[in-house]
Amino acid sequence: IPGPAGGGEGFNSTRNDMNDAVAFHAGVISHDDGLADSTLSANHRFLNPGAKVTITRVE
Repeated sequence: IPGPAGGGEGFNSTRNDMNDAVAFHAGVISHDDGLADSTLSANHRFLNPGAKVTITRVE
């Protein structure tokens, strides 16, 4: 999915994927990693946690 780095739109508030699951992202593979047609470079990598999710049972 091309984001702003590849000329894509980035965030779209009208997008409706109906995806309500949280999943672990496998990471970014850039052209520096050998993916020749990637518009991403090593600067786009995220190697550290970006969020902490806490689930608390309320019942």
